[in-house]
Amino acid sequence: MPWAQQLLQVWTGKSKYVSFPDDLSNLDVPETGVRHHKQVRDAYLEAVEMRIGVRLATFDRSLAMLHGKAVELIVPAAAPPPIPPPPPPSPPIS
Repeated sequence: MPWAQQLLQVWTGKSKYVSFPDDLSNLDVPETGVRHHKQVRDAYLEAVEMRIGVRLATFDRSLAMLHGKAVELIVPAAAPPPIPPPPPPSPPIS
């Protein structure tokens, strides 16, 4: 069995797992803020969650910014600070 199917079985086997109906027509999805074809899925997910009365959780900062309070941005726990760039080379000694 492919790993994605195994992972899905683990997730759906959890006691807190809830499946929502996917029966919303794309014609019923508001196009507000959709400027790119990749945002169509995001708008659909937001419309489904608004219809059901739950909040969508995402790691996608742009999705959270576009849909505001309807979406919960998940921020990973303290990320290590970025590595500073190396210092510039010293001038040659004459």
